[in-house]
Parts: sequence; C-alpha cells; structure tokens
Amino acid sequence: MSEQKCVVLNWNVRGLNNKARRKVVKDLVSENRCTIAALQETKMEVLTAGTVTETLGVKFSKHFAYLPAQGTRGRALVAVDEDYYNITQSAFRAHTVTVKVESKQCNSDWWFTVVYGPQGDREKIEFL
Repeated sequence: MSEQKCVVLNWNVRGLNNKARRKVVKDLVSENRCTIAALQETKMEVLTAGTVTETLGVKFSKHFAYLPAQGTRGRALVAVDEDYYNITQSAFRAHTVTVKVESKQCNSDWWFTVVYGPQGDREKIEFL
C-alpha cells in the first residue's frame, strides 16, 4: 500500500465534543500526513462535514462514514483524504462501520472496518 500513500490514524479519541480535542486530532493528522482516519469513541450523535473538516481537515470532509453515538456512548468514524481515496460503499452494524475504499493512485479497492465495542458486560459477551 505504500505506493498508495496509505497512512492510517487509528485512535480512541474519547470524545470529539471539545474544540481543543478536535484541534489535537487535526494537528496529528496534518503532522503525520494521514490519508485514512479511523476514530473510535467520538461521543457525537451527528458528525457533519463541518465537524469532520474541523477534526481532520477539509480533504476528509467529502468521504466519511460514521456510527452515531448513543447518548454519551462512543461509536466510530472513518474518513479518507479525497486526494488519495474515495469511499464508494458503506455498511453499518451495531458496533462497526465498514467502507469500501477506492484508490485514486492505482487501480485497487478494499474494505476497511472500524470497530467500537459495547460497554456493558452482557453486550461484550454477545459481541465477542
């Protein structure tokens, strides 16, 4: 994947409700030149293109998918840099968001899944 400039940031961010937290994430994405971001525990029910821009940068704002938080309980976001990738399909389950990623650098695509597991003991057992 190196010819595709595939640099993945995978982070349990423990909430994106705070502007300072979003800035830390954005700075890390920029410093490391990430092209794919997978964030768990966003703690946000709605993620807009504006919030994704503020969190990851404008190049991530067109191609993203997420599981909305339930109250204060986490969930997940996956986004790709539009210079390198497109998200062509998305699939959502109780604890996962899966996207089909298409490379703009070469003729390839693949599926990428982000998991945010349940918090309750019973749900954890069912999940595993």
